[in-house]
Amino acid sequence: MHQSIFDKPYFFQKMLKKKSYSRPLYTSDIVAEVGPWKKQFQTASKVAHAAYSNKKPKTYNINQPELSPSNSIITTSSVLSDSAIIIPTPSCSTPLSTIPLQPSQPPQTLHVPRKRPLSSEILIKIMDQKLKQQQLPCNAATTAPIMTKSTSSSTINTFHQPRLTTKIQSTVRRNSHRHRQHQITEPLRKKSIDTQQQQQQQQQQPYVLTLNNDEQDRMVAQHYLLRTAFGSDFNSPIKSQLQKGIIVLDVGCGPGTWTMEMSTAFPKSTFIGIDQNAFYPKDIKPRNCHFRTCGSLVVTHYSQTITLPFPDNSIDYIYQRDMNWALTGQTWQPLLLEYQRILKPGGWIECVEPDLETQNSLEQECIMNDKLINGLSIRQQDPYAVHRLPTMLAINGFKRVENCSQTFPLGWGLSHSNNNSILEEDEYEEEGEEEEEEKENEQQQQQNDCSEFARAMSSQYLFLLKSLQPWLSNVMNLNNEKYDEYISGLPAEWKRAKTYINWHCIIAQKPYII
Repeated sequence: MHQSIFDKPYFFQKMLKKKSYSRPLYTSDIVAEVGPWKKQFQTASKVAHAAYSNKKPKTYNINQPELSPSNSIITTSSVLSDSAIIIPTPSCSTPLSTIPLQPSQPPQTLHVPRKRPLSSEILIKIMDQKLKQQQLPCNAATTAPIMTKSTSSSTINTFHQPRLTTKIQSTVRRNSHRHRQHQITEPLRKKSIDTQQQQQQQQQQPYVLTLNNDEQDRMVAQHYLLRTAFGSDFNSPIKSQLQKGIIVLDVGCGPGTWTMEMSTAFPKSTFIGIDQNAFYPKDIKPRNCHFRTCGSLVVTHYSQTITLPFPDNSIDYIYQRDMNWALTGQTWQPLLLEYQRILKPGGWIECVEPDLETQNSLEQECIMNDKLINGLSIRQQDPYAVHRLPTMLAINGFKRVENCSQTFPLGWGLSHSNNNSILEEDEYEEEGEEEEEEKENEQQQQQNDCSEFARAMSSQYLFLLKSLQPWLSNVMNLNNEKYDEYISGLPAEWKRAKTYINWHCIIAQKPYII
């Protein structure tokens, strides 16, 4: 490197000879003695002053990279340039790497990409793919190898002969010892076998209702009766959302009456109906209405789970009606968990279910109700699931659970008619005795009469009992003729005893934050 004149020894010796020893040597004496270096010192100071006066203030609104002990760099240079600076942070113990400053570049903000909701077309494609995947294991199970006599004999020959003889001798001794006990307990076992056979026969039938055209017509009539009683096709507070456009799932759509009525009323929304049987229309239907066959609503003894063919948080509104005839008691809990999985945060669920037994019934109707409840219990179904449903929804995390019930008279009264059958007592007191007698006679005639709604409800429930005939007649130990005679006399009892049945509409909302 270049050696400065201040580092030479003769320079300080020269300065000490000129100055006296009475005072120390100051910096001004050195600057004054340098001569030509004085001009260089002045020019250097002017250049430095000009450089720092013209410099613009630096801005530090830049995006700093996240630091970790592995990627932090420590600078050891003695001189830093004007375009580099070390910015310490209180959260990091090591100094940051040198970051070039660009005053002209505006500060940048981080944009986090948000997931867009799935469109109805993409959702239907995902549903079709998952339905195909669900059908593959069923086909693979049918092609599984079956054990035959030849295969069993070949496996027996693989064992050693001495071990086989010892096993045979031990089994003969056990059978001889158990033969005496079998003679004693044989009558008791026959009774248990008979009851088990009855249970197996009832469990082999997958659905208690008859799947024919008459049953589909009954469900269509039931749809319009429920609309008349509840005043609308739905009770959830989602009318504004349906008008804007959402995705609606109808579980157990049946003939698809509710799905097509709603898709016609709200053309901007997409409606998807699923059922185990394809009784829904395939060609003539609205464009925003889609039907699929889904057989994953049955819970077996080996797998207690249900998987609906929809991704997480993809459905805005779920509607379910009259599904307790098909669901077992073990199905409700996994089904509600699956509803919570596929519902969007803030989505609604609506379940419309009836009581499976009538109220205010006479002897013949009570006997049938008892047989009906007992038969469903043998099939491991829950006849009173509708009363437990609000509690189950609340336990599984749903909020704003509400239960609205309606009473349906079976062939009596003036329910949902324009005629007023109830008169106020004040009007009776003000009018004369003659007018009172006339009005009492009119009131008795009106009580004997029946509204169209009550008459239609009576015939609809009678068709329900006819649809239950293949299963319920076996439960009641009646042949088809005696069963028809039995139910033909029930409408007279309904009218005389004023029998009715209750329907419940239960709504709940999935919370926004779980």
